[in-house]
Amino acid sequence: MKILLSWHFRKAEFQYPCEPIPRTAVLEPWFASRRSDSRVRVFESGELDPELERFNPQAIAASWQRLGELATPERRREIIAPTHAVVVLSRAFLHRGVWYCVSRREPFAPLGAEGRERLWRTFRVPVFEQLIGPRGVLLATECIAHDGMHIESPHFRRDGNIDGSPCGCGRTTPRLLEQPVERMRAVAAYAR
Repeated sequence: MKILLSWHFRKAEFQYPCEPIPRTAVLEPWFASRRSDSRVRVFESGELDPELERFNPQAIAASWQRLGELATPERRREIIAPTHAVVVLSRAFLHRGVWYCVSRREPFAPLGAEGRERLWRTFRVPVFEQLIGPRGVLLATECIAHDGMHIESPHFRRDGNIDGSPCGCGRTTPRLLEQPVERMRAVAAYAR
């Protein structure tokens, strides 16, 4: 007698960082398509195709590398520019108690001021960041106050730079903050 076991893991749905949710194109295959909400669509291949153009996204969610590809002048003409936001997705894995970025193979660190500035110059919309774990699980997400990343998963543990005080958005979940120097630069840039 043979017993076949299926170890099929379901992917999580993409979660937009705030309400209301605009038409959002997710250009990474890490997520399940949202059956409950037609405003968010996962494009498995991540390629710019006629279907993406017909969807006419108001927001784009993709990895730093994919956004970099979209930011080149020749590709820029091919896409419909987002009007609401860009969500930078960082895929992470846990190794010996430390969360690493899959693409960079180094410990996860929030997107710095230079990266945000580059995305702002390219897309001219607010930039949000999300840390994504295995099977598309949301580990941490940046809110509309842009004051760190709210820790969404009990599996995401990290030492240092965790703030438990209420956020400007009103949420009280602990937040992963940028390095103090980066935070001071960001405050100074917005003060200008």
